[in-house]
Amino acid sequence: LGVISVLLCVVPLLGAPVIYVPVGLLFLAQGETTKAAIVLAVGFIIVSQIDNVLKPLFIGSKVALHPLAIFVSVLGGIAVFGPIGLMVGPMVLSILLGLYDHIAEVRPQQEVEA
Repeated sequence: LGVISVLLCVVPLLGAPVIYVPVGLLFLAQGETTKAAIVLAVGFIIVSQIDNVLKPLFIGSKVALHPLAIFVSVLGGIAVFGPIGLMVGPMVLSILLGLYDHIAEVRPQQEVEA
């Protein structure tokens, strides 16, 4: 289940909940309320938040972007490019920000020359 969960974390809107929610519901159906509560609590509180918090922080430390910008670019990249968008989204954002910085630097020089 762990390997399947890791693979599903790359797929937007699926991820680890596809694994831990049915397992928690199965425990609940079997009358194991304590196990169900533990599986669902750990799943919702820890596992789901790893993608939302740690992934932007790890990517952001490599590319010097704000974690929220990384988070949005990862989601946008996955929505547009699929699983490969996990890396393509932040790269596209970095390129666009680099172009913006270059244009902002060149434009004042053109106004001085005019």
